[in-house]
Amino acid sequence: MTVGSSYEECVLIDGAIASGTTLIAIMNQLRAAVTTFHIYGGHSTMAGLWTIANYATATGLRVSCKVGHVSGKLNDHYYAINEEDGQLIIGDVGDTIAPIGNQ
Repeated sequence: MTVGSSYEECVLIDGAIASGTTLIAIMNQLRAAVTTFHIYGGHSTMAGLWTIANYATATGLRVSCKVGHVSGKLNDHYYAINEEDGQLIIGDVGDTIAPIGNQ
């Protein structure tokens, strides 16, 4: 992007949205040049979606989010865990959405 460039829209794809902070950091870096963001994800926590929505409202950005599944809650490391048993749903790159078992 060159100085003074502006774009109508930006598409962000994130397989697993836990807290939403990675996407917010990207939007924050691009918001001088982009006012509309479309986010697509395979999974998200409700907390992550609320955080993104609150950021969009605070900054005046237009943000749409489409995810395949919403579940879980954040643990003290901001990873998404299953509410019933505490199993990891998503975390950093390399984590899996489903528990790893004997194949």
